[in-house]
Amino acid sequence: MKPSKGIQYAKGLPRDLAVSLGRMISRHSLLEAKLANCLYRLARVDFKIGRVVIGNPRGGDILDRMLELAQILKLDLSPFPWAKYRKTLDDLKSRRDIFAHSVWMVDPEKMRYMVIVTKGSWPKEPHHQKMSKKIYPEPRYVTASDLRLLRSEIETAIGEVEALDRFVGISLQILD
Repeated sequence: MKPSKGIQYAKGLPRDLAVSLGRMISRHSLLEAKLANCLYRLARVDFKIGRVVIGNPRGGDILDRMLELAQILKLDLSPFPWAKYRKTLDDLKSRRDIFAHSVWMVDPEKMRYMVIVTKGSWPKEPHHQKMSKKIYPEPRYVTASDLRLLRSEIETAIGEVEALDRFVGISLQILD
């Protein structure tokens, strides 16, 4: 994509934006690690064996494996809101990926930073063809508070997986 007049590729990010971006990405990594550890607990394997044998599936795949494993073990984990949590995980990952993998640009006159979204499509207009963001990218302005808000939502998801992990642990104790 060729930048519009005045808009330039960002050579770096201001401190508050860079710090917020790094914290958000690292918390998302922690969320995925806690999900994997919960799966390993349910499979009754330690971390090393889990990483080698099970690997490191992501979001929805982890939930699928957990549900299948619970079915094999005849564990009732139905009180956990699986469908809602899957939607949350998918949404968080999608939003995280935009910030982590998009090209960052800056309007030097306004000192506003943006990411260039090239995934997905624009909403279809009546009497027009669907337009891909690969061809017509979407500039999306980003502030540190946007990233802090996403990090806060990730923190909530971390709390939910910690609760699930406790539930799995109690359920396994009942089996023994």
